[in-house]
Amino acid sequence: GAHSPIAPPPGAGPGARIGVVCPSCKKPTEICITGTAKPSAPRPAGPGRRRALLVGINYAGSRVALKGCVNDVKNIYRLLTETYRWPPSCIRTLTDEERDQSRQPTRRNIEANLKWLANGDDGARPGDMMFFHFSGHGAQREDPRGLEEDGMNETILPVDFQSAGMITDDEITELAVSPLPEYAKLTVLLDCCHSGTGLDL
Repeated sequence: GAHSPIAPPPGAGPGARIGVVCPSCKKPTEICITGTAKPSAPRPAGPGRRRALLVGINYAGSRVALKGCVNDVKNIYRLLTETYRWPPSCIRTLTDEERDQSRQPTRRNIEANLKWLANGDDGARPGDMMFFHFSGHGAQREDPRGLEEDGMNETILPVDFQSAGMITDDEITELAVSPLPEYAKLTVLLDCCHSGTGLDL
């Protein structure tokens, strides 16, 4: 019969048994993972570097305007710097009250800063700690690949979403999650609609 590759879930090594659905007959079954275990990366000796990206969008002057999203960023910034003592130099903020165009929460700026969040200036390392906060509108868009259970991708809306489009959960995962090495930690806080599976994990 036909063979379809199956990606095991994270942490499932040789000998683990996982439940899958046959792509041909659609019946649930169980398989045993075989092969040689991939050696784990050594645990970091101490705390790694920290990076945070905070995005707040009020969509001021539009028909979908919100009121508290920029304040959310200010509150999270104070939480990180005053309570958890994160250095301000490791935190980037994007809000639509900024006059500096490089700090406006456009699609391009959000994507560029998500890359920075995951990779830093010289690549992510085991032990690095990252924090991503988005406060604004969330929505859904049809999944063109047909992989979502409900047929829809979850999205976040940059300030220029009407011209530049939305950012999907798949794109956020590709930019901010996939590059991370073992023992790196990413905390994500999505304050928007449809945020339950906002990273598609």
